[in-house]
Amino acid sequence: MALDYKDLNNEYKIKKVIDIFKICKKFNTFKSDDVWIFRGESDYNWRLRTTFERAIIDYFIDKKKLKEDFNDSTNIEEKVQEALERKLLNWKSDKNSQEKNIIEFEKNLLRDYQRKSRNVMKYIPDQQNWVEWLATMQHYGAPTRLLDWNYSFFIALYFSVEKATSDCSIYMH
Repeated sequence: MALDYKDLNNEYKIKKVIDIFKICKKFNTFKSDDVWIFRGESDYNWRLRTTFERAIIDYFIDKKKLKEDFNDSTNIEEKVQEALERKLLNWKSDKNSQEKNIIEFEKNLLRDYQRKSRNVMKYIPDQQNWVEWLATMQHYGAPTRLLDWNYSFFIALYFSVEKATSDCSIYMH
């Protein structure tokens, strides 16, 4: 199992623990005045996707049909990404299309969360402050358009290897 470390333009293979510290030193991730953010992924082949995008894939895209349409040599992840992009582009260009359900799906998630969480939350965001609501939803595991990043390389490292069964990756921005 290898760990890949990706910044905007480069990719670095990590095979030994010492490689982790070399990369941290190279990018000065130990200094508090440098601002880097990191995200760990437990599968190298995964694209950066929000939980909302994953929910759209699960709800609107027939992965079984995609696998049937393409032979095993085709990377199914690429086909899923293409299907997701088509769904989102169609939704933007044709407001009357079936993809309108995506926006309704998101609105219903937010509305249901706001309604059901009021009895258990100590702090309740303002009804109109949807960013705070999305952050709260994200914190408790609901699908949102937010993507978790971290200021700590080592926390991203933990999330990348925690459930990894093959090569994993850390993104840096």
